[in-house]
Amino acid sequence: MNWFGSSSTSLKSYFIRSQLILSFIILLTCIIGFTGIASYTFKRYSEANVKIIAESLAEQLQASIVFDDQVSTNEIINEFIEQYPLQSIEVFTPEHHSIFKATKPTEINDSELLDQIHKVLITQNLGLADIHHNDQIVAYVLVKVSLRPLTNFINLLIVVFMICILITFVIIIISSRINYLRINRALNSLTETTALISDQRAFHLRVSAGKISEFNKVSQRFNELLDEIQKWEHQLQAENTSLEYQALHDSLTHLPNRAFFYQRLEQIYAHPELSKKSALLFIDNNNFKQINDQFGHQAGDHVLQEMARRLKYSLREDDFIARLGGDEFAVILSNIEHASQAIVVAQNLIQTTDHKIKFSDEIIPYSFSIGIALSKYIDTSTELVHLADQAMYRAKESLTQWAIIKHKPQPTEPSHETQH
Repeated sequence: MNWFGSSSTSLKSYFIRSQLILSFIILLTCIIGFTGIASYTFKRYSEANVKIIAESLAEQLQASIVFDDQVSTNEIINEFIEQYPLQSIEVFTPEHHSIFKATKPTEINDSELLDQIHKVLITQNLGLADIHHNDQIVAYVLVKVSLRPLTNFINLLIVVFMICILITFVIIIISSRINYLRINRALNSLTETTALISDQRAFHLRVSAGKISEFNKVSQRFNELLDEIQKWEHQLQAENTSLEYQALHDSLTHLPNRAFFYQRLEQIYAHPELSKKSALLFIDNNNFKQINDQFGHQAGDHVLQEMARRLKYSLREDDFIARLGGDEFAVILSNIEHASQAIVVAQNLIQTTDHKIKFSDEIIPYSFSIGIALSKYIDTSTELVHLADQAMYRAKESLTQWAIIKHKPQPTEPSHETQH
């Protein structure tokens, strides 16, 4: 099993695994340490007490050993072995001949195991005491302390250890779930905001603060990055808007330019209901060259600006005006049912020439000619432009202020009307 390898793993699994390993190490360390301390304490206690027990037993056995009273010896030894936590009691001569030996019945079956533990934990001769008579050693008493309490204690520790592992596992699962939900909530806020920004370019969104300070720092940095991106986005939008405006508007008059005009005209012919109710006006200044020659190009620019302003404010709200270049302007009229409606608009525009233009204390007279073409009689935008241009030149040639072409010219009938 790859516990912490390079392969991808869920945050929840990582929490559970890491906490289980850490808890197991802590529990195992505590059990080993506690067992070691308990064993050492038991050893010191046993070594101190077994010598006292051996000396006390030797004192009580002195008479029975000297007088070789087997019954009394047996009673005294059995009483001691039952009263105290002893494994065995042995009485032997200085020549190491056993006189009497007793072992606690409950420890006979596993005496070999207890002997091994006894050798590790308790030094054997600590329970050795001699029996004196007339200043001579007549026998020795060897007392071995029982390790049954220690083994019972170790078994209890193992049971407690297993119970602790089970309880710890449950606690880890619950705490990992709680921590996972808290962290996942913070991560979800970040990922959801990122997804919305990526899908909808919603750079105004921000990651909300949570209860985890480390994630708050990440959120704060992320929000700062969003602030910068939003500034760049606004700047880019402003630049794009400016470039788009410059691409579709005339820099001198700020009216839509030729490209914008043809876009709007194509939109009209893309909708039949609009192409049947529109009219096109071509407007050209009659004396623009003379104005430039007499008053200068700055005066000419001023005339174009003033002319554009007057034309724009004399039109209806739904009408569209553009500067095609030089001193030429074009107007697209909407909602034109009859030719008379277009003529009324043209006459209103011509009235703007009644007021002369003032520039640098100079009074500049100006006039223009208007050519009118009705779209409901024309099939294409190109033909409509051509006919409006023809009507404008007819107005110039006839020295009239406007001329209108009502429908396609036919070989046998007139198609235009001029103002005299």
